[in-house]
Amino acid sequence: PLLSSLTKPGEDIGDVLAPSYALWVVYRGQGNYESRQSWLNLPGPDISHVEFGKLFAQLACQEQVFFITTPCSGFFVKPLSQPGRVVITATEADLEVNETNFSHKLAKAIGSPPSSTWTRAGR
Repeated sequence: PLLSSLTKPGEDIGDVLAPSYALWVVYRGQGNYESRQSWLNLPGPDISHVEFGKLFAQLACQEQVFFITTPCSGFFVKPLSQPGRVVITATEADLEVNETNFSHKLAKAIGSPPSSTWTRAGR
């Protein structure tokens, strides 16, 4: 199952990433809220926001950025938050559980960064 292959690298990722490295995690897929937990829907067992946060709790690399683009993604902020870590979600916990367009907008923004002549007025 995908979850077991995900947790194994998560446990060993700290051994691979030096403190000077960067880690960017982008989750684009399905999610849901059930039994007071937000879940990432994976093939095989799903993973809760709490379990997902534990996968990355011990990382010490200097740049850590997480994009969680699913419905109910706001619940991932607390378990992923650490000093110096950036956590960006598509929704706010407790308020938004609907499908989002965030992953599409994020992909478009990353795929076409502003030109060097971009100005505030020239968006």
